[in-house]
Amino acid sequence: IRPAGAWSPRLSLSYMYPSCDETLNRGGDRDATLAGVGAVAEGARVILGDRLRRPVNFFELEVLLCNFRQALESRYPGRTLDSELTYYAKALPHWGAETLGDAIDFFGARERLFPSECLGELNGWDGNRKELGETFERYGYLWSDTRYIYAKSKDDLAHPVKRTT
Repeated sequence: IRPAGAWSPRLSLSYMYPSCDETLNRGGDRDATLAGVGAVAEGARVILGDRLRRPVNFFELEVLLCNFRQALESRYPGRTLDSELTYYAKALPHWGAETLGDAIDFFGARERLFPSECLGELNGWDGNRKELGETFERYGYLWSDTRYIYAKSKDDLAHPVKRTT
């Protein structure tokens, strides 16, 4: 991970390794602290790689640590993407479809950048799905639009329907 100034993954590591809280969150960015953060992160990376039975790089570890922290705060992976739909809907009455359409190809850009199963405009939701922020705390898993089908799962998030491909 990027230990200097990387408060989010450091906080997540301290949840996983409470005995290392002082090293991870109380020493700022001093050299000794950064060395300690690096050692804890390396240990977590090795454990994760062993469990997945494949090498894990620090970027993957950092993303997972940030998603873990967000899940503890009732957020879900993809929440920001869903929020963009809400922001666009709020801007539309003010700016108008022609102005917004001329300024940006909002929906086209989203289709080019993100998997189609993650896009609310293609799958029937129009903003944040607050209930997905509770899946980790209530049911013990992180929601993923690439792994589960929202339309078939939303009424029973305790038993999400997995994608087959």
